[in-house]
Amino acid sequence: MTGAAQQRVLLGGLAGASVTLPATAMAERIGQAVGVEIAWWRVAWGLILCLILAVLGALALRSRLGPAPRLGPGGGASLLARLGAVLPSRAPTSQRLRLVESLRINAQLEVSLFTCDTREILIATTPQGAFVVPEGGGAAGRPTP
Repeated sequence: MTGAAQQRVLLGGLAGASVTLPATAMAERIGQAVGVEIAWWRVAWGLILCLILAVLGALALRSRLGPAPRLGPGGGASLLARLGAVLPSRAPTSQRLRLVESLRINAQLEVSLFTCDTREILIATTPQGAFVVPEGGGAAGRPTP
């Protein structure tokens, strides 16, 4: 087949599809159908699918959290305590590096004060990069105007 013949076949196929597809989409208008009953097999398959997803979710949680706690007089750890042990907390108790304060000087410069153990570090960030400000404010060794 030549290029022109392939192009005609492609255009004919697109023209046929453009005529057929809207007709199937507009077969009935909403609210004017003869039967409004729902097929029982759709309900059954929907219920089965939801049950399968619930069981898979429970199995995933059980594998992540371990066996279920005993609820009763000698019960184990509560579910919330076990979830707290697995999920990451927002504020860890033993942080070595901590942001003390951050201040935006202007649109181009932001200064942040960090502490690491007992040492304080001042970092200036600009669009060109981040720079550690030496102790003493960085004015040491610079001539004053």
